[in-house]
Amino acid sequence: SSGINAEYGEQESIKIIKTCRKSIVFSEGKIWRKKDKDFDVTMGAEDGAEIAEITGIYILHLINEYLNTIQDRCDVGLYRDDGLIYLENANGPLVNKIIKELHKIFKRQKLSITIEQVGKTINFLDTTLSTEDGSYRPYRKPNSKICYVSNASNHPPSILKNIPSSIETRLSNISSSESEFNEARQDYNEALKRAGYEGNLEFKPEDEKKKKKKKK
Repeated sequence: SSGINAEYGEQESIKIIKTCRKSIVFSEGKIWRKKDKDFDVTMGAEDGAEIAEITGIYILHLINEYLNTIQDRCDVGLYRDDGLIYLENANGPLVNKIIKELHKIFKRQKLSITIEQVGKTINFLDTTLSTEDGSYRPYRKPNSKICYVSNASNHPPSILKNIPSSIETRLSNISSSESEFNEARQDYNEALKRAGYEGNLEFKPEDEKKKKKKKK
């Protein structure tokens, strides 16, 4: 983008980028184009995921820019359309002020946001996080069923072989201790057995995984 800016200038570059994002359909010799002027990303666009990531990075920048002016100790994270903000020692009035400003930040970008206040424990994606003792453990939504590809399916053998180990690695990564891992593994073991896989999931600490990589 810096090359484009140097050759055409900032405004012309913006015009080129917006033009490239226009959705156009050719049918029966006619050209159909969306009338709205918003930056458009069609469903199934080849670069849809990349644009989502770039948008997320920009929004994180805006949020951090604001929070850094009012709060010394804060952490902000974003995964696709799920975000998490940690504020240390923030009182009620300050939290309400931040929530109002977050809505404004998103509204200025023609976006909306849903904010839920939680206590010292939060379920984020597939992990339960505790700010009280720093622990974390696997999380599943209530009544959600675990299903895996059958071991008898026609998927490539290398894919089927790595399913148990990849699940074992993921559960280990989101468990702060072996006890947290053991509390969650039974449901995953049963799901794997239903799908035709043998063996049991075992906790693999981060240090142990690093040692194996060094041996290779």
